[in-house]
Amino acid sequence: MDQTSTAQDEIKRVKDRIGPKIVTYMERVRELLIQRKHVVSTIDEMSMDNYQWSVIAYYHGHGPDDKKEDGLDFTVQIAESAEYDGEMENGINFMSSIVAFSGQIFGSISPFNYTSEVWVPASDDNAVDKRFDFFMKWRPSCVVREIHQVLAKGP
Repeated sequence: MDQTSTAQDEIKRVKDRIGPKIVTYMERVRELLIQRKHVVSTIDEMSMDNYQWSVIAYYHGHGPDDKKEDGLDFTVQIAESAEYDGEMENGINFMSSIVAFSGQIFGSISPFNYTSEVWVPASDDNAVDKRFDFFMKWRPSCVVREIHQVLAKGP
């Protein structure tokens, strides 16, 4: 097995272990948005070049069946160092963002970004778990508060 296959296998193993926790997190964000009377999409897993999950919250009066479809995309991603800076072979981190359809960024988190500690080895379960636990400090209620504030202002 070549080195690339090994790296991809390690990152897929992280996805298989942590992915269900991310889905649970996204489900909670989605539930809280619905409680606040927002129209939201289902959770979409987009795992092509990397592993990420997304849910869309629409502005009032907009929605998936509306020609004026407009809203915010909340995404959680297992970021790979090879995609960003390549400083750590097989390194990962967790990232999330709140981005309007227009491209405007309203929120983003990536623990230890722009530091030497940004990546943890995908092969180190303990380090991955610690990083994910740290990432989870951005509670669903905080995410929903941010999204709600933006949606309340309108497009």
